Amino acid sequence: MDEKKIKEYLNNGGILVEMVFDFHIKTDREEELKSLATDFCNEFIQNNINSGSIYFGVAEIEQPEKTDEYMSTYAKLTVMFKSLPSLIQSIINYNPVALEIVAMKDERIVIEHGNLQDLLNEISKQVFDIKASMLTQEKQRELQEIYKKRLDRGKKILEEYDKNRH
Repeated sequence: MDEKKIKEYLNNGGILVEMVFDFHIKTDREEELKSLATDFCNEFIQNNINSGSIYFGVAEIEQPEKTDEYMSTYAKLTVMFKSLPSLIQSIINYNPVALEIVAMKDERIVIEHGNLQDLLNEISKQVFDIKASMLTQEKQRELQEIYKKRLDRGKKILEEYDKNRH
């Protein structure tokens, strides 16, 4: 992404952020974890572009490491959010383990009363929903299904990437 475009986004209220997501699964297969992380990053970027929350996103996935019976890695996503509310909504939805604001137009953000109220109500709703659905048996099965789908999609993305690279 060129500097001119980044400045344009920042001048339009954009916020450039680095977000870190970690991944740990019980496996010996590095490619399984890479597939999972790749699909997550792809889904994060596509969902946020489609919802109009970001201008762009770029992901870097670190080499997985084996610890005991788990494989672990993390992904760093560099994302240009269109606004503070879209950044906060993304944090609520995706739960990064860390984030850093890399750049924004000013040191301060001004948010209108109505937007702040909407944002706080959304945070309250999300917290309530999380508390109300603490991993029931059904939710665990649902998460396993999502994991399997994410694993399959990530594997396909990596295979396509390898094909296009050679």
